[in-house]
Amino acid sequence: MTDSIVSIIKEEDPSKCIQRAIDHLGGIKKFVKSGEKILLKPNMVVPLKTETGVTTNPAIVRVIIELCYEIGAEKVYVGDSPFFDFKARQAFEVTGMKDVVLDAGAELLYFDELPTTEIDSKNALILQKIKVPREIGEVDGIITVPRLKTHNQTIVSLSLKNQHGVVPPEDKKFYHKDDLHQKLIDINHILKHKIRLGIIDGTYALEGQGPTLGKPLTLNLCLVGTDLVALDSVATKLMGFSPNDITHLRLAALQGLGEIDLSRIKLVGDPLESVSQQFLKPSNEIIGIAPNVHVYAGGACRPGCFAWARVGLDGLLKRNEIDKYGDITIIIGKNPTVPENLKGHIFVIGDCAAEYKDKGIFFEGCPGFGVWKLRKILKEQGQ
Repeated sequence: MTDSIVSIIKEEDPSKCIQRAIDHLGGIKKFVKSGEKILLKPNMVVPLKTETGVTTNPAIVRVIIELCYEIGAEKVYVGDSPFFDFKARQAFEVTGMKDVVLDAGAELLYFDELPTTEIDSKNALILQKIKVPREIGEVDGIITVPRLKTHNQTIVSLSLKNQHGVVPPEDKKFYHKDDLHQKLIDINHILKHKIRLGIIDGTYALEGQGPTLGKPLTLNLCLVGTDLVALDSVATKLMGFSPNDITHLRLAALQGLGEIDLSRIKLVGDPLESVSQQFLKPSNEIIGIAPNVHVYAGGACRPGCFAWARVGLDGLLKRNEIDKYGDITIIIGKNPTVPENLKGHIFVIGDCAAEYKDKGIFFEGCPGFGVWKLRKILKEQGQ
């Protein structure tokens, strides 16, 4: 048995849920000291209410703030930067997080409005240095507070993935391709010395087409641990998936960030079996999803252009509008075989397919993430 311990609590009252989960690990005093400055990093990816299963519950964050101040923390900060077409200020206001944070006496940090500094790690493989908000370098510790949810690029989005939010939006958007998994691990290597605790908010959760277009679940769960790999591995198992099927979890374990072997993780609180259920698995597949969607694909990154194209199509699928605008043709990847006669609305996605950019609307970039606005573009074009 290793020192990796994960606490699991099912409790309808968020305050009791968090308190009990942390108490099973020895209480907040083990992770926060008097006089320290602590940053809470929730998941505020888009401006959607917590009941959607997408964003961290403000009630959970309030409890953590109060616990930190009770133990004597000098200052508690709460910060994040959302998906790059949204602003942190908007996300914190719409979700109600802003009012809760200020009422609890903490300070808001809108990461996308702050000056940055560079930090590095000798253990990182691709991102030896990253830019982060300057305040991250100044706090004593970080408590990461992700949502329990799925993600169409990484299958799960939990505590390791949550650190992606510290990266400036202009850098973050280019991390979503085949090397995304290693980049997530590099970010966690760089921040490891700061992270005190991971608290997964499962009061609400999200299954299926996460991180934003899935199906919400009410689970009333809190999972807490200091080993983020162990914490995410337990949460992944709870969701009905194998930790070893999650690329970034395998990499994290292989590179010494934590424990992935469930038999070597000590569980406290409620039994894992009693709170587990099979989540719908997310998909980034775009081929064969509807009769009117025609895809001509070459070599393309699954976590990159494929995933972003699926986000765009999910915007239609979720609203039962996939056939509303007639034929949709997608050209994607390097060296696709493309016929002469193309049907309907034509979209060319990513730099690898740039030779076909004159065929239709071209989403440049690596990845061509602008395709996530597919529904908006189709509405503007009309039927």
